[in-house]
Amino acid sequence: MKKNLSTAFAVLFSAFLYSQVGINNKNPKSTFDIMANTTDGSKPEGLITPRLTGDQIRTANNQYGVDQKGAIVYATSADSVPGIKTTNINAEGYYFFDGSVWQKMGSKAYTAGNGLTLSENNVKLGGPLTEATAISNVTTINKLTVTATGTDAINFDSNTLSVDASNDRIGIGTSSPGAKLEIKSGSNGVSGLKFTDFNASSPTGNGQALGVDANGNVITVPNPTTASVSTSEAYLNGNGSYSNVYNVNDLVWTKVPSSNQTISIPAGGKALFLSFMLGIDYVGNLAGSGAGYYTARLFIDDNPTNVFLTTQEPGPDAQTQYSISAVKFLSSGNHAVDVRMQRTFNNGTASGANMNCGVMSMSFNASYIN
Repeated sequence: MKKNLSTAFAVLFSAFLYSQVGINNKNPKSTFDIMANTTDGSKPEGLITPRLTGDQIRTANNQYGVDQKGAIVYATSADSVPGIKTTNINAEGYYFFDGSVWQKMGSKAYTAGNGLTLSENNVKLGGPLTEATAISNVTTINKLTVTATGTDAINFDSNTLSVDASNDRIGIGTSSPGAKLEIKSGSNGVSGLKFTDFNASSPTGNGQALGVDANGNVITVPNPTTASVSTSEAYLNGNGSYSNVYNVNDLVWTKVPSSNQTISIPAGGKALFLSFMLGIDYVGNLAGSGAGYYTARLFIDDNPTNVFLTTQEPGPDAQTQYSISAVKFLSSGNHAVDVRMQRTFNNGTASGANMNCGVMSMSFNASYIN
């Protein structure tokens, strides 16, 4: 008892002389300055504030007002029936009275700036980004990963970009995409999709169609253009002379003079409708006793096609009309097209005998059908 009184007397005497109190300190540096009694760990050191349960603090609600602002206590447990003043006493810890409500010391959240908040010793990411923010040094190992669940789980700038994590879909302009990628322009008749510098060496023109190549790349399909086709015509003069006279036999295919044409096909190839009409006059009598059969066949790049017409020789100085047409797919580039004739059945005509033919009329046309 004597020791406690002596200590109290010393504290009061020191406060009277200097208006400052020191504990284990003859020269206090502030209003109340406490120094450790020991430093070797032989005794506990520190300052213990009043320790009360949350319920006990609540029972003293009427004792705390503005005059008690700044009071500090240690709650050993939460208030089981918190009131207005003790609403924050929900766990053990230090609390201070702010004049109206007990506040947990260190529980106030502080804005750390640009998307960060500080709560006690925890730094949390989740606030608004108000300054320029860069994410750098992202690699295969130091990757940036965002995981989400639910529809519209991630949304940028009011549906500028929306991620449907439940269905693995991306929406641009919509928060409910109905496909892996859906673009909603918001304007009727406008797709919202634009390719810039689609092909730097060959810019796309207006109205070109899009396609997909063998590697899954989106490509442009050239617009149809008019085939480069020349036409020719031969006829029988009024004085009885023939144009482009040629011989036909059973041994070889003979190209009809002036029937050769050149067709230029653009990239990607085209299906063509080909039409060929030929009028000829048979001249002279051949060795043998029969009337042979003559075939006019379409050739492309010197290769025979399955497009032909066969007629029987009607007799000397008689005329025959050949009309053949077909649809053929041609690859890109230039192609040579012509009509050739051969006697495909002698029917009594001597083999090797030449039938002298004269071109009376001829026309050739080709056009795209796709």
